[in-house]
Amino acid sequence: NILSADGMTEPDVLAINAASASIATSDIPWNGPIAAVRIGSIDGQFIVNPNRQQIQKSDLNLVVSVNSKGHLVMIDAAANRLSDEKFFSALQYSVECCLPIIEQIKNLSSKTKRTNIELQKLDNSLIEKLTTLSYDRLFKIFTDSTLDKIARDTALTLVRQ
Repeated sequence: NILSADGMTEPDVLAINAASASIATSDIPWNGPIAAVRIGSIDGQFIVNPNRQQIQKSDLNLVVSVNSKGHLVMIDAAANRLSDEKFFSALQYSVECCLPIIEQIKNLSSKTKRTNIELQKLDNSLIEKLTTLSYDRLFKIFTDSTLDKIARDTALTLVRQ
């Protein structure tokens, strides 16, 4: 749940960046940081992190997250008659926009003093048992296109029990 938002800007991109910064400054080991941006396109011009009014006018609503190597981690897009060339340009531009955010997160992280916790290795026999008990059932749930979100959640709850 969102505790506060200005109502003009979609909070999802900010939440991704805030979560990345938070984990980067914690003692949790991970393969981050990542950064995210939203790219819109109005009159052929890209707009970084457009507000809600701009999104409504935009031919593109692209949310991209990128890792520190500039590799795409996540893409979520809606477009209205956008050429492949323009879409790929938007992807490239989003990567360029994410890299400075990653550098700022790294800078913030370097200023914190912490020691990453060591994770315990799971017993291989436990992993094998869990795989035997649940893999086929989970595969069936996630590949069944007839299930909507509620039905899928119900099926997953049954697997957990």
